Amino acid sequence: MEKVIDQIGWIHIADTDNKNKLNHVVIGTGLVPFKDVFIMLKKHGYDGWLSVEEGSGLEEKGIALAADFVRQNWNKI
Repeated sequence: MEKVIDQIGWIHIADTDNKNKLNHVVIGTGLVPFKDVFIMLKKHGYDGWLSVEEGSGLEEKGIALAADFVRQNWNKI
């Protein structure tokens, strides 16, 4: 990501519990190292969109959990 950081227009956020394929889980409960990603983005002054893809099947609850996770963790960095 560091090599292309200046070309990033928005961030698509999803999470998975399987390193070999995208198996959606609630964002923040899977394998994606969001803290590290957010640190790198902020270090480079990223101020664009964070787009959440919630595919866990929890519908509105999953969207709320994902949005809360992203907001809280983005703001902590």
